[in-house]
Amino acid sequence: MADHQNDPIQEQYPHNDDLVKRVANKLEDAAKSPEKNNLHIIARGEHWIIKREGALKAYRIYDNKELAIKNAKEMVERGNALVIIIHDNNGNVAKRI
Repeated sequence: MADHQNDPIQEQYPHNDDLVKRVANKLEDAAKSPEKNNLHIIARGEHWIIKREGALKAYRIYDNKELAIKNAKEMVERGNALVIIIHDNNGNVAKRI
């Protein structure tokens, strides 16, 4: 483990350097994952959203499902995504494009 003497951050938030490296490696692998290029079309209340897989927030919000699908297809055509996963109103996967 690295020497953390007189390090106020380490004293307040102690950690194991090996654990930090393992977590960092996992995060790096996840960022390289091709699944991040999957787009999900999901119902949110009265709206439909496009959300990238693994993202915490919606990428775009639309008034209807058809418009969300149309715009997601355009993203795929431009090379900004690989797969579109369309969910039904209950959140279940209904179709993959």
